[in-house]
Amino acid sequence: MLDAVLTTLSGADFLTRTTTDKGLVDHGLDEVTGKDCKVSNLIKDKEICEDNLIKQMEELNCDTFRFNKDGKVYCAEKTEYKRPNYLLHY
Repeated sequence: MLDAVLTTLSGADFLTRTTTDKGLVDHGLDEVTGKDCKVSNLIKDKEICEDNLIKQMEELNCDTFRFNKDGKVYCAEKTEYKRPNYLLHY
């Protein structure tokens, strides 16, 4: 019985890892922490779990970021600040 369970879990882990590049444990950690987790990061001298927002911002490689109304991050266009042309009346 135990052999059947372990074989099923190994097969499920293999399929998951093949399709998503993450195993069952990685996905479980994702759900629990709310972060992007990969146990294999240990051998790459990286943190096991990375903050999704920081990872997205690093991948965008922008100087300035903005967030849309759904909370998604995107690169903001560079705009030069223009001083308002206020007329002062005395």
